[in-house]
Amino acid sequence: MHAPFEPTISADKRHLTFVILSRGEPVTCVVSRATLEAYFWLAPNANDAWTLKVFIDGFRRIRAIAERKLLTRPSKQIELSAADFAKGSARRSRPSAGRAVGGAIKWDTGRRRLVALLMRTVSSSDCGASLASNVG
Repeated sequence: MHAPFEPTISADKRHLTFVILSRGEPVTCVVSRATLEAYFWLAPNANDAWTLKVFIDGFRRIRAIAERKLLTRPSKQIELSAADFAKGSARRSRPSAGRAVGGAIKWDTGRRRLVALLMRTVSSSDCGASLASNVG
């Protein structure tokens, strides 16, 4: 079960298809772009090359989920959904500070938290004030 075939992106860009071997037989696996966005940090506007890079970087985890799903439901084709990755992996999802909100990325909350943390760790008030003026 460790020899994948070349992944392909669907024409509508909504799914990525790949093949793994299960008990010596090829199994076609489909993972949605939404799943890659939710669990592998794929940007919503990522091009095909970046989508494939994110898939390849996360392939060990994706394959493990596919193999587990095949153990419970043997098949020639499986679809991996966000629910498959959500089981026991809540701590791996993207932090809320970077989630898309109304088409824009909301980074401000994360930046404020970082500045507050840095301010607490800086011993000198002059350095802290300088840091805050440079960041914000």
